[in-house]
Amino acid sequence: VERNHRRSLLGRSLGILKEKVKGTDIVGLLEALEGPHKNLHDLVEKCERINLKDKKVIDRFLEEQVLPIFEIVIMNLLDIKSQIEKAKLD
Repeated sequence: VERNHRRSLLGRSLGILKEKVKGTDIVGLLEALEGPHKNLHDLVEKCERINLKDKKVIDRFLEEQVLPIFEIVIMNLLDIKSQIEKAKLD
Protein backbone atom coordinates (compact mmCIF):
# COMPACT_ATOMS: atom_id res chain seq x y z
CA VAL A 1 0.00 0.00 0.00
CA GLU A 2 1.39 3.37 -1.01
CA ARG A 3 1.72 5.69 1.98
CA ASN A 4 2.59 8.81 0.02
CA HIS A 5 -0.57 10.12 -1.61
CA ARG A 6 1.44 11.89 -4.30
CA ARG A 7 2.94 8.62 -5.51
CA SER A 8 -0.32 6.71 -5.88
CA LEU A 9 -2.00 6.46 -9.26
CA LEU A 10 -4.54 9.15 -8.35
CA GLY A 11 -1.90 11.37 -6.78
CA ARG A 12 0.29 11.21 -9.86
CA SER A 13 -2.72 11.85 -12.09
CA LEU A 14 -4.07 14.93 -10.32
CA GLY A 15 -1.53 17.30 -11.89
CA ILE A 16 -2.22 15.94 -15.35
CA LEU A 17 -5.96 16.17 -14.81
CA LYS A 18 -5.71 19.76 -13.52
CA GLU A 19 -3.79 20.77 -16.64
CA LYS A 20 -6.36 19.10 -18.88
CA VAL A 21 -9.28 20.93 -17.24
CA LYS A 22 -7.50 24.25 -16.66
CA GLY A 23 -9.92 27.17 -16.70
CA THR A 24 -12.92 25.09 -15.60
CA ASP A 25 -14.64 24.58 -12.27
CA ILE A 26 -13.27 21.04 -12.28
CA VAL A 27 -9.86 22.34 -11.14
CA GLY A 28 -11.40 23.36 -7.81
CA LEU A 29 -13.00 19.93 -7.44
CA LEU A 30 -9.67 18.25 -8.07
CA GLU A 31 -8.01 20.50 -5.50
CA ALA A 32 -10.78 19.67 -3.01
CA LEU A 33 -9.96 15.98 -3.51
CA GLU A 34 -6.31 16.37 -2.46
CA GLY A 35 -6.95 16.60 1.31
CA PRO A 36 -9.32 13.64 1.56
CA HIS A 37 -7.03 11.66 -0.75
CA LYS A 38 -4.09 12.33 1.60
CA ASN A 39 -6.26 11.34 4.58
CA LEU A 40 -7.04 8.07 2.83
CA HIS A 41 -3.34 7.25 2.54
CA ASP A 42 -2.74 8.32 6.16
CA LEU A 43 -5.09 5.52 7.21
CA VAL A 44 -2.32 2.99 6.53
CA GLU A 45 -0.23 4.26 9.43
CA LYS A 46 -3.29 4.54 11.69
CA CYS A 47 -4.27 0.98 10.84
CA GLU A 48 -0.85 -0.27 11.88
CA ARG A 49 -1.39 1.23 15.34
CA ILE A 50 -4.66 -0.51 16.14
CA ASN A 51 -5.09 -3.95 17.68
CA LEU A 52 -6.04 -6.09 14.70
CA LYS A 53 -7.00 -8.94 17.02
CA ASP A 54 -9.78 -6.95 18.68
CA LYS A 55 -12.95 -7.01 16.57
CA LYS A 56 -14.49 -4.06 18.46
CA VAL A 57 -11.43 -1.92 17.81
CA ILE A 58 -11.47 -2.86 14.13
CA ASP A 59 -15.20 -2.14 13.82
CA ARG A 60 -14.79 1.24 15.53
CA PHE A 61 -11.79 2.09 13.31
CA LEU A 62 -13.76 1.23 10.18
CA GLU A 63 -16.85 3.12 11.32
CA GLU A 64 -15.09 6.24 12.64
CA GLN A 65 -12.03 6.51 10.40
CA VAL A 66 -12.20 4.52 7.19
CA LEU A 67 -15.80 4.83 6.03
CA PRO A 68 -16.09 8.61 6.46
CA ILE A 69 -12.91 9.21 4.45
CA PHE A 70 -13.95 6.78 1.72
CA GLU A 71 -17.35 8.47 1.55
CA ILE A 72 -15.76 11.90 1.06
CA VAL A 73 -13.34 10.62 -1.60
CA ILE A 74 -16.10 8.80 -3.49
CA MET A 75 -18.40 11.84 -3.34
CA ASN A 76 -15.61 14.07 -4.65
CA LEU A 77 -14.89 11.64 -7.49
CA LEU A 78 -18.58 11.49 -8.41
CA ASP A 79 -18.74 15.32 -8.42
CA ILE A 80 -15.72 15.43 -10.70
CA LYS A 81 -17.23 12.81 -13.02
CA SER A 82 -20.49 14.73 -13.16
CA GLN A 83 -18.76 18.02 -13.99
CA ILE A 84 -16.64 16.36 -16.67
CA GLU A 85 -19.76 14.90 -18.27
CA LYS A 86 -21.43 18.33 -18.17
CA ALA A 87 -18.39 19.96 -19.74
CA LYS A 88 -18.15 17.15 -22.31
CA LEU A 89 -14.40 16.88 -21.86
CA ASP A 90 -12.52 13.89 -23.23
